[in-house]
Amino acid sequence: MSQKLRLECTFTGAPKMFVTWYKDGKQLYASYRHNTKIVGNACILEALHACKSETSGIYSCEVSNSYGTDICHAEVNTAPDTPRFAKTLTSHSLKKGEKLHLKCSFTGAEKMFVTWYKDGKQLYGSYRHNTKLTGNSCVLEGLHESNRDTTGRYSCEISNSYGRDICHAQINFGTGVYCLSIGKLLA
Repeated sequence: MSQKLRLECTFTGAPKMFVTWYKDGKQLYASYRHNTKIVGNACILEALHACKSETSGIYSCEVSNSYGTDICHAEVNTAPDTPRFAKTLTSHSLKKGEKLHLKCSFTGAEKMFVTWYKDGKQLYGSYRHNTKLTGNSCVLEGLHESNRDTTGRYSCEISNSYGRDICHAQINFGTGVYCLSIGKLLA
């Protein structure tokens, strides 16, 4: 929902028009959330921030002058923002002395849950791994130097109430060649 709401109503009538915007029956004022303006025969409501689920509702524009009042309504529904990876994990080989460091970034609605896996088994923050979630980036760090036990298929899963996405990386150790069909490191 990276778009900003913009509603526009056109009107006709004698000069000295007064315009009032409402959302779900409550008056909206120009603020850090909304900007209202009149340009020619159009009254415009602009959201100053990207849409969220709270943006949904019934918006009304009321125009009035000394001769009367008219009002128009618009129902706004925000589409849910399903989680998607903007940058996925990268497969690579670690050398002796290196620590595991995997990072990916994502887009999606707020309240994102991140789960890490190695070879299909869930990983938790422990004396072996540290997990971080900063903004829209998630990181898995090995806390010790890598060894042959570090080798495996790592996965990062992101999820929220609108869906889920997962990405994978194959991590090898040393200069050997990894044979995916057998699943062993060949020296």
